[in-house]
Amino acid sequence: MMVSQDALPPSSASDPRDAPPRRFQFTGSLLESSFYVERPADRLLPEALLDGRYCHILAPRQIGKSSLRVRTARTLAERGIRCASVDLTAVGTAGSEDEWFFGLTEEISRRLRADDPVAFWEEHRHVAPARRFGDCLRRLLKTELGSQRVVIFLDEIEAVRLASFGLEDFFLTIRALHEERSEDADLRRLTFCLIGVTTPNDLVKNKTVTPFNISEAIPLDDFTRTELDALAPGLDALGAQASALLDTIYAWTDGHPYMTMRACAALAGHARVAVGAEHATVDEVMRREFLERPLEDPNLNYAARRFEDASFGRPGAMLTDKILLYRSLLLGEDVAADTESAVQMELRLCGMVKDARTAAGRELKLRNRIFSTALDMEWLKSKGERRFIAEAVWKWIESGRDEDALLRGVVLEDALRLAKTAPLSDDERAFLDASQRRETAELGLKRASIQTEVRQVELELAEIAEDKARVEREKEQAEQERAALQIELTEVRRRQFEAEEKRRQIEESTRLYKRRLLLIGLPIAGMLLLGSIALGALAQDAAQQARVEADKARDQAEEARAQAEEQGRRQRALEEKNSRLEADLIAREGALAQKRDEEAKVKKYIEENKDLVDRLTLEKKSLQTSLKKATEELARSKAERAQEVQEAIVAQRRLDDARLAAEKTRDAAIVARDAAITREQQCQNREARRQTTCSLPNLHGREQGTAQPGQHIQQNHD
Repeated sequence: MMVSQDALPPSSASDPRDAPPRRFQFTGSLLESSFYVERPADRLLPEALLDGRYCHILAPRQIGKSSLRVRTARTLAERGIRCASVDLTAVGTAGSEDEWFFGLTEEISRRLRADDPVAFWEEHRHVAPARRFGDCLRRLLKTELGSQRVVIFLDEIEAVRLASFGLEDFFLTIRALHEERSEDADLRRLTFCLIGVTTPNDLVKNKTVTPFNISEAIPLDDFTRTELDALAPGLDALGAQASALLDTIYAWTDGHPYMTMRACAALAGHARVAVGAEHATVDEVMRREFLERPLEDPNLNYAARRFEDASFGRPGAMLTDKILLYRSLLLGEDVAADTESAVQMELRLCGMVKDARTAAGRELKLRNRIFSTALDMEWLKSKGERRFIAEAVWKWIESGRDEDALLRGVVLEDALRLAKTAPLSDDERAFLDASQRRETAELGLKRASIQTEVRQVELELAEIAEDKARVEREKEQAEQERAALQIELTEVRRRQFEAEEKRRQIEESTRLYKRRLLLIGLPIAGMLLLGSIALGALAQDAAQQARVEADKARDQAEEARAQAEEQGRRQRALEEKNSRLEADLIAREGALAQKRDEEAKVKKYIEENKDLVDRLTLEKKSLQTSLKKATEELARSKAERAQEVQEAIVAQRRLDDARLAAEKTRDAAIVARDAAITREQQCQNREARRQTTCSLPNLHGREQGTAQPGQHIQQNHD
């Protein structure tokens, strides 16, 4: 991210004044002209990779991971090691497992400038994608890469969690490539470095097969105050004491790389700072850059969103847990650092806290003064009010968006009321929309059920009324039958009374005849006796007939009484049934009244929420329209990006071809220069020999003192 004076390779310009001006860079790819603060990781990572050790850097966002990767790749390239840096978010997660592994293989091949792996991939289609990925790397090492060493940087490693398919085979393959080193010498030339904002447990649950226990963790800590002195040259032009400015910056950022560099960049664009005004100036810069609109800063915004976003949740790190822990830290309570705590790890990945060494051991502390000021207790209280929504959303997502996890009744009403006063994330809006649709559907079903029950009750009431009318008719008929039986019984009693009266009359006549017989005498008595005997026989016959009629009347009376008793029992049964029906009718009328009350409440709730339902429906249509436009725009952007990437690839290839041609031209020029130098040296050597040859006769003539001019000329000619 930022460099000391000799951290980057020296510039090709011979005059320092020709070098580009130094600047503070806090976003984007690292430039050679940017300041860089070296940390122990700048030494540990290259050493480990040069030694062939697998490495991983897992740390919060904007702490300098990408800049460290870029510098390390440059250092390794200077040592003749080929490097391939792949951002896994560019590989994508929406396709199939085969497409994902091929995209990764193709990206690595392109970065290593190897052949396109399409033919190899199609030829081995019967092999599992993860196995093909490993086999392709083995083939590259054995064929195209020769004896060169290779380091593959996999950045944004947490992107594998977004894949719609399991990617544990991916990590198993990386581990297998490491373990096969003892048998395959070519694999000793291959090293991986995994980089991301996550934890090993988030990526691979099975600790026995994870590659993170065979790779070396490279710690990437915040800047120390001493390390910040490398930035002093960039602040000297302000006129104030650079050390005083850095002291105040460090008091705010506590060495946070991104925040430190952003503060320095803002100061570098500031007018001159008077000596003694360093503290006030830095405070004003911090207020303007971070505190006035904290959620506009990418780092603070990411921390705040991740803090309450249910999609980042993990077991043991619910929003309530994070609120309680962060509140304790804001209150200054001592919290021991625990690497196994899910909630502590989540706050570390948010970038809001960090571990610090104290006299009591390693403790968890707030990241710096900026975080404790921007995301203070008031901000935390607002999160507490929404924690039940966040927890409900998290449970809903974890359950696969199961309808049973949606809100209902009073809880839904509270959530909708809160939603009117606070912004919602996409997941929260989708959750509340789904809850309200479910509630509306359930109310509709409940209303239909109530209406069905009302109709059923009405039918039962009609049946009860019909039964009651039938009972009344039967009761009236029984009364009529009882009256008829009573008349018959009265008639039987009257006949019985008449028969008894007739029998008494006969007996009285018989007694009267007997007295007359005694008075008249025997003759007459005999006659009378005969007459009385005849009359007695007649009376006996009449009495017998009267007794028969009386028995018959008695039997009819008994039968009438039995019928009356049976009719009485039937009447009592009908009266009991009528009582039960009346009680059932009263109960059903009460239930019907209750159902009507519930239906009225449902109608009232629907009428009260009609505006909200209409508004949400309009919002849903608007969101669908926006989503459609965004999707179309994204498709256009992807197409344009693909075209730009293709053009960039073509341009890069042309640049590579031009570079190769330039290298060939340079090599040819060097060969020509060497040949010219060789020819020049040969000419110089011949000239030296010739001069030596010419000087020998002169020397000989001086020694003899008698040399002839003609001989001298002849020697020179020779």
